[in-house]
Amino acid sequence: MKWVFKILILNILFFNNGISLGQPILNERYIIDDATFSIFGSVIATDSCYYVSGMHTNTPSLLGRKGSFLKFNLDGSINTLTVIENDTLGIDMWQGYNLIQTLDDNFACVAVADGTSEVTGFLFVKLAPNGDTLITKYFNDFYDDTHLIGLNPATLIQVPDSSYFGTLSVFREDNLMGGTIFYKLDKQGTLLFHKIFYGIGASYYRVLKDDSLLKYDNSTFIIGSILLHTSPSPEEERHHMKLILVDTLGEIIEEHTYWDDLLALDCNSLTKTADGGLLYCGRYGKYFPEDGVIGYKARIVKLNTDFTEAWEIEVGNFTSFAWVGLFSILQVNETEYVAVGNRTGEVGRAGLLVKFNIYGEKLWERQYKKIPLFEGEFNFPDHVLYDVALTPDEGFVMVGQGINYYDDNDELPGQKAWLVKTDKYGCLVPNCQYIGVETEPIDTTDTTDTTIVIPPTPPVTWLFPNPAHEFLFYYHQQDNFQPATATIYSTSGQLVQKWEITENDVTYEIDVSQFAAGTYLLKVANHLGETIRTERFVKI
Repeated sequence: MKWVFKILILNILFFNNGISLGQPILNERYIIDDATFSIFGSVIATDSCYYVSGMHTNTPSLLGRKGSFLKFNLDGSINTLTVIENDTLGIDMWQGYNLIQTLDDNFACVAVADGTSEVTGFLFVKLAPNGDTLITKYFNDFYDDTHLIGLNPATLIQVPDSSYFGTLSVFREDNLMGGTIFYKLDKQGTLLFHKIFYGIGASYYRVLKDDSLLKYDNSTFIIGSILLHTSPSPEEERHHMKLILVDTLGEIIEEHTYWDDLLALDCNSLTKTADGGLLYCGRYGKYFPEDGVIGYKARIVKLNTDFTEAWEIEVGNFTSFAWVGLFSILQVNETEYVAVGNRTGEVGRAGLLVKFNIYGEKLWERQYKKIPLFEGEFNFPDHVLYDVALTPDEGFVMVGQGINYYDDNDELPGQKAWLVKTDKYGCLVPNCQYIGVETEPIDTTDTTDTTIVIPPTPPVTWLFPNPAHEFLFYYHQQDNFQPATATIYSTSGQLVQKWEITENDVTYEIDVSQFAAGTYLLKVANHLGETIRTERFVKI
């Protein structure tokens, strides 16, 4: 039978619809309420705006902390800001990363509230979309009687009857035992009950730290936690992931402790999969006897329906810097997910977005930076992403913080809140998903009537936008990565800017607002001084 071969050429907008037809890309840090320090912890996306919760303060000691609830326009400008504080109670806010949209289309979150006494309570707040405070509840009821000090709340969940369930960590003042509280609030935020689960003993595995909470079915919740045994000797450190299944009254149904995983440090963002299994993310450690230290690496873990481990994805390289890992998982479709966090490079840390599937395959990994590292600076800028949401154009909006330790590089100094918006491939530069990827040839030997869609070769660009007015994004990808140096020259050969490239698959933002109008040349050289990339751009 003679076969018919039909070729359909797609419009080039097919490749750019994540940028040209979608919501604007963003990579911005913010000063909130004129405060010196600020963090964004949670984000919820709609077709017209982004809702974000966070924390800010003006003092280096982090006293006088206040919560923040913001509505962002799609261009990254702030539409409304609500400051959450309660001076009459004499408390400081410490934002938990748990903003949720309620069943009545409002918003709710919980946060630690540090009082003037040693007892620490927590605050439940419900807000309208315009930022008006609807409910404020301060809880210290279950702290006073047992001499507990509260730590950061983890997940908040609302169930169909409009009540709320959540967890938070505490420790006892008398013996320093650490535990996890599972609690329930009614729809008005009134405390209905709480249960406390502790570690094993005051001298061994004394801390049970909660990380996440999942509504598993109509009558069961799963608490994702870590059982900790700390030691002055890194060789003797032991931390094990622990799942606690409880009913709606907080009674334990069953427990699973993963003793073989010796240095599990997080069980963040417990997520139920379509096949009935579980996902979680975080980091884990490995002891390196030759150096006498523990190295840390980000990871994603899949559990089977019987709670045994199915697979594990490791991300990045081991680093002795413990504050690295993944914080939140977002389901994109039935089989694909993304996770956000950060990873350590040669210099500082970069924000991290990883896409993977239910089969344990990492599909791609993107890193983001906002704060530059210029030649001659002693600066190790830190970038961390805590939460991610799916936008209506199938892109991603992420929030966290970016810390600039250098005062003189024209970036906001200090710890500032950070918001990033990308296309559906995690790109700030259009079509970055094609960079460094070899496409397979299409087999046309089929003997049946066939319609094959062959899109045009996508335009591979390393810079966006071009021409540029205020900023320029550069996406760096290098086979067999080695640290590199980027330089920008004017057409007259004058060196305009120079910075170090310390990570692969990372997007750098270049501030060109002070450049004179004209054409410029970006050169990237490897550690041997060999030019590996040359790109031209226009400043308008």
